[in-house]
Amino acid sequence: YTPLQRFLVTGLAGMAGGALAGLMGGLLYGLAAALGSNSGGGAMSALLVLWLLTMLLATIGAAGVGFGIAAGDFVKRQGLLATLSGAAAGGLAVGAFARIVGIDAFNLLFGVPPLEFTGAAEGAALGAAAGLSLWLVRRRSASIASPGTMACPAVIGLLAGVAISLSGGKLLGGSLDALTQQFGQSGLNLDPWGAMLGEAGFGPLSEAISAALEAMLFCVCLSIVIARAERRWTAAA
Repeated sequence: YTPLQRFLVTGLAGMAGGALAGLMGGLLYGLAAALGSNSGGGAMSALLVLWLLTMLLATIGAAGVGFGIAAGDFVKRQGLLATLSGAAAGGLAVGAFARIVGIDAFNLLFGVPPLEFTGAAEGAALGAAAGLSLWLVRRRSASIASPGTMACPAVIGLLAGVAISLSGGKLLGGSLDALTQQFGQSGLNLDPWGAMLGEAGFGPLSEAISAALEAMLFCVCLSIVIARAERRWTAAA
């Protein structure tokens, strides 16, 4: 198929993978927020808001990474360096844009910028992890949905999430908790995450595990959906 078709297939499949990751991750955060709510109506609102917010952010982030990978494929078709560079560049651009918009939005609405928020460095790291995951999945001849194929991106995502958290970076869970700590009147409460892990609140262990799960879902869904779409498109061509 043509380079333009390949570019669109890879980029749009990446967006779809991000939406799938956001669908699952949003349920986890939404349920935690619902458990931390004091009223039934508030619990349902917390679930829906966090679910939709997570899906939206994951889709936007995956669009940057997916189309970054597609751009890298123009340089060298499925080459490791091109895939990693494109994915990292796409993640960096989206992360930087999200941080700028987030800071400006809070300044505009509340007159106070968020002190801790995910940004370019976290986006680049997560993008590179997703790019490496896809490069490995593309090279497997086994079924895309086989446990062995999904194990590689799962491990890469887990390690990337833990590394981001331990290095002081923040993904969505850490960013949301930082905002609730900064704005004391917030109705959002992720403390049930910590309670399940024996922590008082959303502590360092909770943040590391949430970051690992976020990155794992992102890497698995993005790499599997892109690779599956590329194989199906190639087979039908």
